[in-house]
Order: sequence, then C-alpha cells, then structure tokens
Amino acid sequence: MSNPRFSIVIPTRSRPHTLQFTLQTCLNQTFQDYEVVVCDNFGPAETQVMVKAFGSAHIVYHRSNTPLCMRDNWELAYRQTRGDYVIFIGDDDGLAPYALFQLDAFLKQNDTPAITWKCGAYTWPDVAQRELANQLKIPVSRHLAWRDGRSAIRAVVNGRMPASWLPNIYHGMVSRKLIEKILAHSNQLFGGYMVDTYSSFAVAYFAGHYAQMSAPMSISGFSGDSHNVAFNYLRGKHANTQRYREDNARGGVKLHPWVPYLPTSWTAVGDSFLAAKQDLFPDDKTMVFDRRFYIKKLLDKPPIDALSDWPLMVGEIRQTLADDADLAAWFERQILKILPKVTARESYRNLWEDVRGISLNLDSRAFSVSTVADAVAFIARVLDYSQMPIAWTHGIIEYVGVAERWRIGRRLAALKTINPN
Repeated sequence: MSNPRFSIVIPTRSRPHTLQFTLQTCLNQTFQDYEVVVCDNFGPAETQVMVKAFGSAHIVYHRSNTPLCMRDNWELAYRQTRGDYVIFIGDDDGLAPYALFQLDAFLKQNDTPAITWKCGAYTWPDVAQRELANQLKIPVSRHLAWRDGRSAIRAVVNGRMPASWLPNIYHGMVSRKLIEKILAHSNQLFGGYMVDTYSSFAVAYFAGHYAQMSAPMSISGFSGDSHNVAFNYLRGKHANTQRYREDNARGGVKLHPWVPYLPTSWTAVGDSFLAAKQDLFPDDKTMVFDRRFYIKKLLDKPPIDALSDWPLMVGEIRQTLADDADLAAWFERQILKILPKVTARESYRNLWEDVRGISLNLDSRAFSVSTVADAVAFIARVLDYSQMPIAWTHGIIEYVGVAERWRIGRRLAALKTINPN
C-alpha cells in the first residue's frame, strides 16, 4: 500500500470533548489522500471510544502505555505516520476543509520542503480567562512569500521577527524527507522545553527555503485546557502550567541553563534556539545567541502582574548568570537603573468587530459558532477557497483593499441572516 500524501497528526491528552470537533474538521476534507494520526497520551477510555465511533478508514489511533511529557508524545506521534508531508495540530484546533486541496495544488506547482501559514484563532466558550471567550480572528489576505530558513532564524533570535515567522510542523507542513534529514543529525524532531518552537528552528535550519502563506489552512483553538493561555496570558498562574512542568520533569526535560523560567514567548525562543543549536548546528558560527540582548528583551517588558512579582523575576534571571561573572555584574548594574513596571498581558480579545490589517475580527456568538468545528465551517464559507487553487499575491501586504472588504461584508451579512444571533 502506497503512503498517503498527507499525515495530519493530533497528539491528545484527556480532551475527548474538544478532540471530537477537531477530528470532524480533519475528516471533512475535499482532498482524500490523507491519514489522521491520533496519538493518545495515556488518556481515558472515553477518548478511544469516541475516536473509534467515527468509523473512518482515514484514522490511525495509537495510545501510549504510560503518561508521557509532550516531547515524548509528539515523537511517538510522528513515528506512527506514513505520509509524504506531515501536519501537526492540537486537540482543540481545526483544519480548514480546503487545506489539503490547496496544499496539494501548491506543491504540484512549487518545490518546497516546508510551508507555514497564518492561522485563524478561535477562543472556545470555556477558555480559562472568560473575557477572552467567543472571539474569532480570520486572516483574509492571500499573500505568498518565500523565505530563507537560516535568515529567518537570525531574524527571530535578534528580535526582528516573532517565532511564528519560522516554518513549523505545528500549524504548518513539513516533508518527510526534510524530517528524516533532521533526524539523521539528532535522535529527535521535538526537543527543548517548548517542542513546537524547537521544531521550528530545526525545520528552518535544514529547509533552505520555505513558503509563507497568509491564508489560514487551520485554526488555533484556545479552550479551557489551553497551555498557551495558561502560560502566556495567565502567566503560569494556572494548574495546566504546573502540570506541564511536572510532566517535563518526569521526562527529564529541562530549560537550557541560560534561560530563566518566565511566562513570556522569549522563554520558548531562547530555550528552543539554544537546544536546537546544541543538537543540530553546534559549529555554525553564524548562529549566535546574544545573552545581553536576550536579558534586555526580558527586562524591557517584564511579564509581571504586580510589583511583588519583580523580585521573583530578577531572581530567575540571576540564577542563569552563575556561569559568567562579567555578565552577572552587568545585570546587577542594569536592574539598579530600572523602575519596575507592571506589563499588560497579551490579550487574544479582538478590539474591533471588523477587518483590521489583514484579519477579520468577530464575536463568534453572532454567527452561532460554539465549537472549533463551527469556526472552521464558518471560515470556509467566508473565504470560499474550496473550488479553485488560491491566486496568491506577492509583495508586502499590510491591509485588505476596499473591494475585498466590500465582498467580505456582503458575505458576512448573508451569513448573519442565515444564523441570527
């Protein structure tokens, strides 16, 4: 039996209530040469019963024999795949019904080992911070750019671009050939403390070039158990963050000694880059980590909710400097100059119910959207990418034109009539 064109991988842990809707989106593809690998991290019997109830030949179900840290479950998940191209999504995320059709059409015309795209975003009604609930963000441009992987790494580590600039197997697509090339240099695809960010650096380093799309092939979901919300928005003050730390400790996964444990995206960037460099490109002198710059970024916007958090943050950073007396002395001089300030949490809440930049922001309740499957179906109706390959635009696209805004407005009005609030 030949390998499928695509493997969609869903690592899951005790979330059958959201996984069922994620699976619905994966099985509702207009392109049929694919498999869906569900890797169950020692979950309850309910998960297997629910997955089996779909009765789909597309689904491959595997359950670990013991509880695993995220790194080990994701590695196990990859080993169950057979597809020529691999896509990971979370168990509260969704895959657009046109995604595999559009990716296949693009690959037939373009030779690339990796594709990344701008996700839609949906906050489930039960998201841990309730004022964030029921928000839907839809990228509505069709921009395509080609990036050089190693240049992208340097841009991210130097703070010029966010980590989402990198190609990623999580809400992105990577060829099996490239993955096996990475594994030939190391025994893992998912390393470091934040496994998705680590894999981004690994893929970027070995990809050469990759395609960057602004059209959403998937939706990132933020449900009640979202680790992203627990760590970044709630700043680690949630049971999910503690569980993640405990899982990693059991699995022997530690932060790089130069990286303090702080609830900021810079934790993922610093640890993932340093771990990838150590594993995959230790001798590449063009890949440099500037520790002073890194600490300055942490101090510039300290991830604290109250001034009482400041000494704890300083202590975390101080511990990482024990190996370098000069750097430690520089740090002590820096903090004497700083008047600590509370930094607002990064919010997922939309500020406008309209098109801003290249995204459409909506209250999902106005369109009867209450699950990620509803959100994916709604996005598909708004964008209408299911019939023909997307006609990509090139160059810098920072906003959506008047004609496109008018078209989206007409479509939304029609959908609101069909689904009144």
